[in-house]
Amino acid sequence: MVEQFVAADKIIIANPVWNLMFPPVLKSYIDTIFVPGITIKPANNGLRGLGGLVGTAQGKKVVHIQASGTILSYGEFEKLNFGDSYLRAVLTMLGIEDFQTIYVEGMAQYKDQADEIKSKALSEATELAKKF
Repeated sequence: MVEQFVAADKIIIANPVWNLMFPPVLKSYIDTIFVPGITIKPANNGLRGLGGLVGTAQGKKVVHIQASGTILSYGEFEKLNFGDSYLRAVLTMLGIEDFQTIYVEGMAQYKDQADEIKSKALSEATELAKKF
């Protein structure tokens, strides 16, 4: 998996929100690709990054697609959007600066708008794909 990550220029991560986070298999994947000496190395100046480390994944693009039953990207539950903020932080540590998120959210909260929610997310994905 590490070799696959290193070789990729573009990465798509899609997940549901489970208990305010993402499924454990995604955390396992992150732990797998976070490898000292391969995806993160000591910084030349010893000061950059966390504990003098710098990521080696510069130039990669990431699209994160996150589905949740309620709205987490803004509003009263925005502070609980742990999955996207965690991924953004970890991948930034690995050197990735081009990180986009598509939210498919509110499907349980607004069941009567489910088709509109899906259509909006598909439209966002189509537009983002043109630049990805």
